[in-house]
Amino acid sequence: MTRFPFSTVEEKGREKELMLLFSNLFYENGSLMLLIDPETGAIIEANEAAVNFYGYPPEELLKKRIFDLNTLPKEEVLKRMEEAAAKHRGNFRFCHRKKSGAVCEVEVFSTLLNWNEQRVLCSIIHDISDIRRTETNLEVKSAFLAQLFSHAPLAIHHSSLDGRIISANRASKDIFGYSPEEMRGRFIDDLIALPETLEDALSNTNRVVAGETIFFEGARRRKNGDHIHVKGTAFPIILKGKRVGCYSIYMDQTQMKQAENRLRVSEERYRCLVEDIPAMVCSFDEEGRFSFVNREFCAFASHSPEELMGISCFEFLSEISLESLRAHLKALSPSRPAATAEIPVVGGDGSNRWHRWTIRLFTEHPGGGKEFHAVGQDITESKLVQTTLAENLTRMERIFSETIDVLASATEAKDPYTSGHQRQVARLAKAIAAEMGYSPSFVKGVEQASLVHDIGKIEVPGEILSKPGKLSPLEFELIKGHSRAGAVILSKIHLPWPLHDIVGQHHERMDGTGYPDGLTGDQILPEARIIAVADIVDAMASYRPYRPALGLEAGLTEIERLRGTGLDEDVVDACLRLFREERFSLIS
Repeated sequence: MTRFPFSTVEEKGREKELMLLFSNLFYENGSLMLLIDPETGAIIEANEAAVNFYGYPPEELLKKRIFDLNTLPKEEVLKRMEEAAAKHRGNFRFCHRKKSGAVCEVEVFSTLLNWNEQRVLCSIIHDISDIRRTETNLEVKSAFLAQLFSHAPLAIHHSSLDGRIISANRASKDIFGYSPEEMRGRFIDDLIALPETLEDALSNTNRVVAGETIFFEGARRRKNGDHIHVKGTAFPIILKGKRVGCYSIYMDQTQMKQAENRLRVSEERYRCLVEDIPAMVCSFDEEGRFSFVNREFCAFASHSPEELMGISCFEFLSEISLESLRAHLKALSPSRPAATAEIPVVGGDGSNRWHRWTIRLFTEHPGGGKEFHAVGQDITESKLVQTTLAENLTRMERIFSETIDVLASATEAKDPYTSGHQRQVARLAKAIAAEMGYSPSFVKGVEQASLVHDIGKIEVPGEILSKPGKLSPLEFELIKGHSRAGAVILSKIHLPWPLHDIVGQHHERMDGTGYPDGLTGDQILPEARIIAVADIVDAMASYRPYRPALGLEAGLTEIERLRGTGLDEDVVDACLRLFREERFSLIS
């Protein structure tokens, strides 16, 4: 490295010694040192520590200006140099860029020196990147701890060694009713201890002040006098080996305590139920290896926790269940952290069981791998109940359908001229409902109601039903009564859908011209509107004692005429589409 010529042959004695001393201090110093021209920013000289730090060869570094190293704009750096030159010294924090491109935070101490009638800035540079990172980390941690204290859901008190409250967080007001300002400077035991618990509370405070960490539980009081039950911990704050205060953390256990009391009152009644409720909890990795299992899971697996550690939960699954579980685990992510699955399993005793598990992605390790938490319940019994209920429901539906068929047959036996009419109406009404996009259960209801829509004719004299000529007004009124009669008959059947109302309304019209009640618009059930259209089409297309069959087209023309007045527009449109676009046909 080129040495800076601090002395000439003319320099003698003391001055030469001082310059030699300065030269040694500069070149041999372990700290980074630069000599800089304050006017141009040129780097005049650099010691070995600076060369090693910046990574430039000596001859390349001495061709640089300080602006090439400093990340600040040139004008800002000049301003700092002028400031140092004016004050003969300066202390700054900059970011310097090395040859590698890495940027480091540095602290610079600059002193103005005279050399051969030339002013130079001697800058001593310290890399403070690690220090600054530490400071930043401390600031972040301090801010985090402050926010944690303020926003924690648990009540927290910071007290002095004599038991006076220094600060209290927001949750403290929620529990005890006092604002942080009201609590500051007060003795905590004077504020919240009950007369019967004061002695115990004071004893706890003294133990914490003496350096113990304690756990406590008991009754306290709120500002308004209400009694609450709290549970918590208190511990001393140690700084450099000395106790400087203490923290107290409180959890409001009032509701839980009340629940415990209620459970205690009814403990005998519900003891077996509570003890037998299954709740299995476990944690495992992607390979299913357990890291935690609770007592209920151990009971299911017939193994102790120690025996289960490291064993894979996959061992309790069949091939089909294993494939399903792996798919669930693979799909879990931070955006979809949980999934619930019902799977068959094999217990430790070899029994086949059904479990419902809720699995949650607990963590994803940066280097790969996931950890899961899961909570499970044994649903074997409920599965059996579901199966039995499904079988019973199927059987009940079959019995009901058979009953409907019997009722339909009874109607047809009473009125042989309309034999098959109800079944044809049912077939057409079912198709219309499906065409309109109704649910399968709705379509089924329409079909079954159609099969018995004329059941009220059982109460109409047979000679009127089969009369070949025109009916008298009285006879026609008797015929019209079949709708209400059918509703009364079917009202004895209790179903989750209004079968009797549907049958009672199938002759109502949207404009109120129908019977028996003259209902209008939305007062008429959707099922009854559908049956009304199907009834007209089949009745006109079929033979009647008082007239020959008019044909399908006559029926379609009639519902078109009544569309929007007597009949629902959407129902008529769906019926017309069936016949004219989808080639639907009536059974002859």
